[in-house]
Amino acid sequence: MVSRIKRFLKIGEPRQREQSIIELKSMFTMAATIGNQTKIKEKMTSTGLKDTYLEYFINGMAASCKRQQGSSSKQEALDVFIKGLPENVYSPVWHIKGEWLDM
Repeated sequence: MVSRIKRFLKIGEPRQREQSIIELKSMFTMAATIGNQTKIKEKMTSTGLKDTYLEYFINGMAASCKRQQGSSSKQEALDVFIKGLPENVYSPVWHIKGEWLDM
């Protein structure tokens, strides 16, 4: 039991900004194709990354094609939704520049 608690409380390896951005872009790319919602949630869990700003857009992408029938019409609806998204769908925190961030 003690070993399980120690494993749970162990400090993980620090994240690198660039690697986090790569993972977030990968999640967005996965969301641009229908049927990847579960994979995206699994990726969020496995990487420990959760960008609620991006998640808002990913949820909108999933909802945009929910009522469509057939995979081609779902993908079309998703593509139309993506065209209406802002240029930057990632949290503004990834754009902060400063000495204290690992750049």
